[in-house]
Amino acid sequence: MNVFLTANQTALQDLSMSESVTTGLQMLLMGMGVVFSVLIVICLLLILFRGMIHGFAVRSPKEAPAAPQPPATQASPNPNNDAELVAVITAAIAAANAEGGSKGFRVVSFKRINKNRR
Repeated sequence: MNVFLTANQTALQDLSMSESVTTGLQMLLMGMGVVFSVLIVICLLLILFRGMIHGFAVRSPKEAPAAPQPPATQASPNPNNDAELVAVITAAIAAANAEGGSKGFRVVSFKRINKNRR
């Protein structure tokens, strides 16, 4: 190991200032090139693995949106009508999932955590 360092030090001592700067810049560019090349290879591997896991399905273009809907008027919520509240929340979840392309959902159960919390 010391032989390599000694030989390298004598080689660097023989270079002029401009030659040593040029050598340093060449080593810098080579190092950065290697790092970015490895990062690009890692990105390509991730894309390949994602395709292997999820399949290489061709995505269809999204449908053109329909005419904008007028904003809905907000009604004052009735705190005693839990069935209406559940229906509103379920409709909101269904509308959000319909936009995102979800395959569907099913409400299994819901429980009130704190009855005095209003």
